[in-house]
Order: sequence, then structure tokens, then C-alpha cells
Amino acid sequence: MGWEHEIAQRIKDSGKMAKEKAVEEASAYIGTIISLSPLKITAMEGSATYEGNEIIQSRTFRHYQESVKKVGAEVIIFPVGDVNTIAVIDIVGG
Repeated sequence: MGWEHEIAQRIKDSGKMAKEKAVEEASAYIGTIISLSPLKITAMEGSATYEGNEIIQSRTFRHYQESVKKVGAEVIIFPVGDVNTIAVIDIVGG
């Protein structure tokens, strides 16, 4: 096997390590809707509350009807940029 094979293997291995690192560093949380108008979500067993500009809503979440998007519903959230902003992705079981 030549040097080309060795370089190709190194590139393949580094790509695999980057994917594994991205998965390890992904941090989704389960939050709970505590208010709909205005939207407020609590997370980490109530130790954090998000509202207004602190919440970015996915298209999926925005299009849910009120029968699904209700107080007490659990949602999948991700921190975005810093700990003061979250993206709400979907409703658990929605």
C-alpha cells in the first residue's frame, strides 16, 4: 500500500472522529411549556426559564395546533449560541 492509501485512511479517520465529536457535544434537553401566550418554557427541572427572544421556534413547532401545543407539554430544546437562548424543535410525542 502506497502513501496515497495512507493519506486517504487518515482523511477517513479524521472525518469519523469529527462526526463522533459532534454527536458527543450535541446537547438536547427536555423542557416543559409553562405558558403559551407569551410562550414560556422551563428546563433542567425548573432551574431555567426561557421566554420571548430567548426562544427560537422551529417550523415544525410553530405549525402545531393548540390541541398539541399546550401548557404541560414536553418539548425538545437545544441551547443556541449561549445558555440564554434555546431552539425549541418539537413536542415529545407530537
